[in-house]
Amino acid sequence: MASARPPSLKAVFTSGFPVNTLDCTRGVFETSVRLRWHHRMAVSTRKKAGDHSYPQTEIEALHHWDNLTRGKYIWQIPLNNLPDELFGPDAELLHGYWREINTEYWALHKLHEKVEVPTCTLTGWWDRLSSTVDHFTGMCIRGPVRFRDQHRLIIGPWVHDIEAIQPPLPRDYGPEALLDLSDLIQRWYDYHLKGIDNGLGAEPPVKFFVLNENRWHYRNDWPPSNVVSTNFYLASRGHANTPLGDGRLTRNIPTETKADHFDYNPRNPVLSLVGPSGQAAACDQSPLRGRQDILVYQTEILREDLVSVGPVSCVLFIESDAPDTDFFAKLIEVGQDNLAVNIAQGMLRTRYRSKYQQEKMLPVGEVVELRFELMVVGIRFRAGSRIRLDITSSDFPAFDRNHNTGRPFYSDNELRVAHQKVWHGDNLSSRLILPLVQTCWMDNNKSTAR
Repeated sequence: MASARPPSLKAVFTSGFPVNTLDCTRGVFETSVRLRWHHRMAVSTRKKAGDHSYPQTEIEALHHWDNLTRGKYIWQIPLNNLPDELFGPDAELLHGYWREINTEYWALHKLHEKVEVPTCTLTGWWDRLSSTVDHFTGMCIRGPVRFRDQHRLIIGPWVHDIEAIQPPLPRDYGPEALLDLSDLIQRWYDYHLKGIDNGLGAEPPVKFFVLNENRWHYRNDWPPSNVVSTNFYLASRGHANTPLGDGRLTRNIPTETKADHFDYNPRNPVLSLVGPSGQAAACDQSPLRGRQDILVYQTEILREDLVSVGPVSCVLFIESDAPDTDFFAKLIEVGQDNLAVNIAQGMLRTRYRSKYQQEKMLPVGEVVELRFELMVVGIRFRAGSRIRLDITSSDFPAFDRNHNTGRPFYSDNELRVAHQKVWHGDNLSSRLILPLVQTCWMDNNKSTAR
């Protein structure tokens, strides 16, 4: 709406809205989220069509899906055999989405140069729509010059469901983690619509919460200019399966080239640690600790604090006997109490490793380099804790299971086991790339949440 420049629009406050759809989905069907959403959205079209056979309110539809329907249909193979009545008149829209799953239909970055009002962008460290932050950077770089210093960014210890702004967390991040969304919105519009001098205009444009410091930081830039992308290399003696394996994260490139192995069976995928809504959230990772299809790499116990703020990425050198498969990377903090909490995650379907609309099957028996982005982070890894990276090939039902056949996921009724390898060593330097803060914080010692 802001890019259309309506004369009555004076300011915008937005949250949880990615710049591009593929930044969120990676060209993969988000099974739990999307099926639930389409079942809910069918309520209005059912009413218009005079269909009274299913729930007639969105709340009833969500209850129906979560408690009655989800367990019956979430494992459906192939997906296009799902009963159309689950989605009412919108069933064909869902089928069309499946056929164009790797098509970008938003590309909102093209609109940043047209936004001529102050904006406030709010997101959370566990928001699966983490590219929301790119709206702020895009408008500050490409937007009209006179508005660039009027944009604001807020990143807190939250998930995508901002209306439940402080969900139960496995760690206590202190009282400053609790913010009232309505207060934030009111303060923004009081300043821009009513002209109330509430101090908003004097604040730095970027405000983010650092986990384990449990306080807010204020900056003039994002990502902070005092961070350095730092490599943590994967290493092992070839047995990195489970947290009890020999996988390591090290600052030095391993001199010996090795591969870790696991089998990905889509009939027995790694289960998503999320609720029925399918939204990403901070969770205790211990329910997955015994799985042999998860490779685990972790640092030695940290001798000093490390602060990481900004975008995280991963490079993997992989080999698979499947023409197409998936790889997931999950950044985890292992505390002194051994509680393992997910901090960021990313994934890549290998057919999209070059471009989303230029699919390439894997060459069997060859090592392939994969590069993909995780979510943005803001955390102080305390001395005595560990940094951990988990690698696997599924996260279901948050993401559709790759069938490992190379055929369209929605119409394929075959599931194959894929034999996966992750290589590391001198010339095959699989690595986690963390943005580490190199100097002291320069935020005018502000730490009080407003």
